[in-house]
Amino acid sequence: MGKVLVGNHIRKLRFNHNEMTQQQLADKVGVTRQTIVALEKGRPIPCKTVQWSLKAQKSNDIGV
Repeated sequence: MGKVLVGNHIRKLRFNHNEMTQQQLADKVGVTRQTIVALEKGRPIPCKTVQWSLKAQKSNDIGV
């Protein structure tokens, strides 16, 4: 999955989950809102920890 597609996927998941805000997702994942913004814009993920946190959040709370 490409950088922009990942960002689009994150955005789509947020809106499909009761229109979750970037801040709400950031709080659940344990990163800043700016990190979520960067991810949605297709910027590189800053570390493996964020990748694992997002995967866990996606499978546990977002339900995808």
